[in-house]
Amino acid sequence: MKKFVLVSLVLLLVIIASLPIVGNRFMQQYTDDAVAVLAQQGLKLKTVKTNSSYLHTTKHFEFIVENSDAFATYLNTHTANKVPLNAASGLNGTVVGADLRYSNLPFAKSMTLDIYPIELSKEMQNELKTEDIAFYKKFTAFLHDKGILYHVEYNLINDKFSSYLQDIHQKYHLHNGSDVSVDVVGWHLDGKNVITDVLLKSRVKLIAIDANQTNSAARFYVKDFRSSQNMHSLSSYKSALSLKKLDMFIEGTGNDVNLSLEDFATASKAYEKKEHVTMESTTKLAAIAVNVGRLRFHAKNFQNSVTLKDLDKEALAHLSAIATQGKNMQMLAQQQAFQKAMMELLSKGFVLNISKLSLEKLVLNTKENLGGFTIAMDLAVKKDADLATKMQKSPLMLLANVKLESSIDVAQPLYEKLLQNSPMAQSIDSYAKKVGENVHFDVEFTNTKLYVNKKAIQ
Repeated sequence: MKKFVLVSLVLLLVIIASLPIVGNRFMQQYTDDAVAVLAQQGLKLKTVKTNSSYLHTTKHFEFIVENSDAFATYLNTHTANKVPLNAASGLNGTVVGADLRYSNLPFAKSMTLDIYPIELSKEMQNELKTEDIAFYKKFTAFLHDKGILYHVEYNLINDKFSSYLQDIHQKYHLHNGSDVSVDVVGWHLDGKNVITDVLLKSRVKLIAIDANQTNSAARFYVKDFRSSQNMHSLSSYKSALSLKKLDMFIEGTGNDVNLSLEDFATASKAYEKKEHVTMESTTKLAAIAVNVGRLRFHAKNFQNSVTLKDLDKEALAHLSAIATQGKNMQMLAQQQAFQKAMMELLSKGFVLNISKLSLEKLVLNTKENLGGFTIAMDLAVKKDADLATKMQKSPLMLLANVKLESSIDVAQPLYEKLLQNSPMAQSIDSYAKKVGENVHFDVEFTNTKLYVNKKAIQ
């Protein structure tokens, strides 16, 4: 009996002692598979160094971008935010480093990963050397010191990850006399299982890029940016985006631009109910100021709340599948497949409700206060299996399926400005109704007839 217990104990100790070896082999296979996938998607493994102890393993990888288009396409297939192919075109030859650390224990399936650019492509290096050798040397040293570093902690068991971009504080004096500063603070990204679904939360405390010359200046500033995405399909998602402040201006160039936003927030969601889909969105903006060429205005307290419901689930999915294949909306709208899918969706009917679309105040040229407006609307397109046939005869036959009710209030100064600049507004002036300091319109469209404040439009 004692011998059996002793043998069992030895076997148990051997098993426990071999666990790190098993775990290491599992992680080795996992990383080998990941590297093989990247090799097929435009990245070539340049070097790899491994340092392994009994309980932990660290690996240093260096990849070179061989096919930037293939790599960008791969990223776009697996992420919600798309990488523009033209932006990726100059990356060929860029060297990227990655430091991986993981536990060898098989029940501790977590890893940490640091990703950082090491060397720019030869094309970009030569361009920087030609333009400003001092900047090239300082920026190259910045990269070699892992100045741009993305840290990820990933859990293989629950597919969750938590990551951040290392804070950046850089100042440069360029050969043309410009002083440039870049500050990126508090950039975090968290998520789960982003390959099959999208579940991402990001936040950025501050992004500030300033460039100043003797007679000109430029600035890009974002404060307290937050976004979240929880998407399973086109018909099942939630997303939100907000920022405390955004400033962007270019001055002294002859083409000055000045744009600012304060307290912007937007949210949207979609959900299924049997064979139908409902989409909802809300937007709020405390203030916006725009000064571009002759366009000069600032506005206060914009709000919008929209619901689109009773969309046919299958027709919407079909239209979405075609839309994702299009390169731009203009080309897409000309495709017969897209037109047919759109007609299919319209023939199933839907309801659009705008519970509120409002602006409290609009000021032109810093002094002309025009007031604001409030709009509410219900629009219904009824189901019509013969719609495609009818539309071939005349696109206007769609109007027979449309019913609309809307309430519109416009501040008197804003209404007068519309009368001065819009022939269409002038045509309905005789139907306007004065209510306090506003001009009011009750609009109804039914049976192909339009009524404004109970009067038929001839």
